[in-house]
Amino acid sequence: MKKTVLIIVIVLVAASAFLFFKDFFGLGKSQNENGLVPPVADSSGMKQEMSNASEVVVTVNENSEFVPKVVNVKKGDKVTWINKSSKAVWPASAMHPTHLLYPEFDALRGLKPGENYSFVFEKVGSWKYHDHLNPSSFGTVEVAE
Repeated sequence: MKKTVLIIVIVLVAASAFLFFKDFFGLGKSQNENGLVPPVADSSGMKQEMSNASEVVVTVNENSEFVPKVVNVKKGDKVTWINKSSKAVWPASAMHPTHLLYPEFDALRGLKPGENYSFVFEKVGSWKYHDHLNPSSFGTVEVAE
């Protein structure tokens, strides 16, 4: 009897964890024909459009939020994160704490206020990332061909 109750509790905890984290890690979202998660609006309600420029800038504001939260770039484009907050930030690929979804995409240290970090995206896909020092702060880089 105790074994059955334990198994039920484990299943319920696992299901609850999945439901809690599915949006953060992009699980269960529909994908378009290219395998990309459709772009969503950033915190201002506006989508960052694909640019002809080869560099997109993401700032970290005083609330430790990435602005914009979602950027769309082409393969080979560079994204630069600028720390405009008063605390250190560490942009890194999901999932926290391992950064294994795109291991090369990792600043490898906290960026002091005013510092920046750039990364050139060579892999097509939807790449979730977070602030390793504040994992509740996250964003997405959508990379198209």
